Amino acid sequence: MTDTFFSNLPDKFYKQLLNSLDEGIYFVDKSRRIVFWNQGAARISGFTSEDVIGKLCGDKLLEHVDFDGNHLCGDGCPLTATIQDGEIHQLDVFLKHRDGHRIPVQVSSSPVLNENGEIVGVVERFRDITPQLSDKNRMAKLLSEVHTDPLTEIANRRYLELALHDRFYRFEEYQEKFGVMFVDMDKLKKINDQFGHAVGDCALKFIAETLKSTFRRDDVVGRWGGDEFLVILNDVDKDQLKKIKKKIEKIIAGTQLPEACGGGMVSISVGLAAVLEGDTQNQLLNRSDANMYGEKKEQPGRD
Repeated sequence: MTDTFFSNLPDKFYKQLLNSLDEGIYFVDKSRRIVFWNQGAARISGFTSEDVIGKLCGDKLLEHVDFDGNHLCGDGCPLTATIQDGEIHQLDVFLKHRDGHRIPVQVSSSPVLNENGEIVGVVERFRDITPQLSDKNRMAKLLSEVHTDPLTEIANRRYLELALHDRFYRFEEYQEKFGVMFVDMDKLKKINDQFGHAVGDCALKFIAETLKSTFRRDDVVGRWGGDEFLVILNDVDKDQLKKIKKKIEKIIAGTQLPEACGGGMVSISVGLAAVLEGDTQNQLLNRSDANMYGEKKEQPGRD
């Protein structure tokens, strides 16, 4: 009874059904000529059915490009791929709106078969994914804010602790050695008292930027708190850490603060430690911290 009901439905019913959907839906024949275009496609793209029916989908209409900017109307077209292999192809792309701007959409191409099972065309569905991308961007921004020190715009303590946890796991499971380095800005309290907190903040940002640009991409540079920075260095031993320590001390010592920061010179105290078998996070950090304060005691006036 149900089969008889649907088989007797007029074509107008199916067109009304397709036009009621929010998704963009259009059919092309094997030559990629558009033979149907629903109202959802018109709403998303700005092109009406009168604009597109009878035209090839590659006739400078939607002009799909992928998220790397590659044009897909030649190589990479999901419609063409479906015509060739009869498979469903799904892809996130940008389509060109009739007004010229780009809209991110998810497209899905499915084969249309005749009663002999032969491919006679393709139906493509597409939907606007701008809200999802916006949500992803907002989430990425929130994560960045959670893991970033607001003053220096480098990693904060929370992120450093997560990175340390990861390094310890890799050391225990794969014996990937690493080390840590505490970097303390000397005399921050005196600078704040004498010149004001704005100058002290400027000096902290200057050191953070210097540290970030000095270390390797795989190293993690962050602000541990107050005047202390922590650097997590991958694939280093104690001897390599000593060389890196001398390098960063020379770079900081030979650099003058910008005029906005008072134009003076800054100094740092550095303590380092390489991870040892059986170390805990606290043990490693305490060794590095103790080495840093030991250096300060050797050179009075750095506090």
